[in-house]
Amino acid sequence: MAISNPKNVMLLGIDIGGVNIKCASIPWKDSEQLSHALLTKHFFPLWEKTVRELRTKLTCVVDEHVANARSRLASADNVTVYTCASITGELSDAFSSKKEGIEYITSCLSDALASVNQLRQCFTIMRPKFITTNGTLITETEAVINHRAVSAANWYATAAWIGSFEPDCILIDCGSTTTDIIPIANGKPVPKGITDIERLRSGELVYTGVLRATIPSVTHAVPIHGELVPVSFEKFALMADVHLILGNITREQYDCDTADGRPNTIDDSKKRLARIVCEDAAELGDDVILEMARFLAYSQARIVQDGLEKVARRYDRTLPCVLTGLGEGTLAIEAARQAGFKTIISLSEKFGTTGSTVSSALGILHVLTAYLKGVGFNGW
Repeated sequence: MAISNPKNVMLLGIDIGGVNIKCASIPWKDSEQLSHALLTKHFFPLWEKTVRELRTKLTCVVDEHVANARSRLASADNVTVYTCASITGELSDAFSSKKEGIEYITSCLSDALASVNQLRQCFTIMRPKFITTNGTLITETEAVINHRAVSAANWYATAAWIGSFEPDCILIDCGSTTTDIIPIANGKPVPKGITDIERLRSGELVYTGVLRATIPSVTHAVPIHGELVPVSFEKFALMADVHLILGNITREQYDCDTADGRPNTIDDSKKRLARIVCEDAAELGDDVILEMARFLAYSQARIVQDGLEKVARRYDRTLPCVLTGLGEGTLAIEAARQAGFKTIISLSEKFGTTGSTVSSALGILHVLTAYLKGVGFNGW
C-alpha cells in the first residue's frame, strides 16, 4: 500500500501486560519528540477478567487513540495507523501456558484493530507487528510460531529508547508488579538474561513492585515496640498500602484492587497493614503502623538493591542509573543510592510522571519509528 502523505501517519505502541494495558500514540511528524505522545494506562487484570473481554478492552483503548488523532494530524482524511505491541500478559494464569497466552493476545489485538478499522472512516489501520526480545518486529503469524521470542519483551523496548539518549547506563524500571534492571552499552540493551527465568537468575528481573507485591514477599517479620514480630502469610495487605501510608503514591496511583476490596484510603490501608500481624489498627496505633510501613519500604528497596548489586558487578558504578516506572522515586532511587551510584537520572523529570509510568509504550514507539525509517512505510 502506497502512502501518499506521511504527515497523515499515526504510530501506536501498546504494552499488553497481565495487569495493565499501556498505550502511547503520536503522529509520524512528531515521532522524534515522544514527549508529545498521548499516553494511557488501563488496569486490566487478566486473571480476574474473562479473557473474552480482552478484545473489547483493546478495541476501546485503540479507538481512544485513533479518535484523538483527528485533532493532531494535518488532515483527517486517509490516515494510516501503524501498530506495534509488546506482550507480558502471556504469563498470567488466565492461560495454561505462555504459548496459549501469546496466541490469544495477538489474536485479540488483531481483532481489535480490525474492529476499529471498520468503525473509523478515513482510517486505514495496518495489521500489528510484535516486538521480540532481540528488538526485531514480527507479524502475528511469526509471533505464534515463535512465541518465546515475543514473551515478556517489553524491557527491550524501554531499554532501547533509554539508550537513544543515555547510551551507557543501567536502567531501573520499577513498576506496579516487577522491576527490570537492564544494562545498556553503546545505546543497546546488553542483558545477561533474555527469558524471564534467565533474568530472574541474573538479577535483571526482580519480582517486586510498588503496588502489587504482598507483604510476606518482602519480609517475614516487622518491628513492633522494638521487637520483630512474624507476619501472617495471608494476603491481608499489599505494598501499595505501605507506599500510600508513607505518601510515596497517591490514591490515583493506587490503581490496582485492594487486598480486601475496601477503598484505597489511608485509614483503610492502615487497617489492612495492621492485620498482617493479626491486630486492629486502633490497637496498634498510628506510630507503630508508620514504623511498620517504613521498615517494609526499606526491606523492599533492599530487594531491588540486591538485584542491582548483582547486575552492577559486571559494570562500572560511575555509570548513571536511569530510573523509570511508578516506583522510580521510591524503590528505584533508594536502591540506586544504597548500591553506590552517584549519577541518578529520573525519567519523570524529562517526560512527566505518566511518561515514566508508561515508559514501555513510549519505548515501543521509539522502536517502531526506527523500524519504519529502515523499511519505509511501504515495507510494512
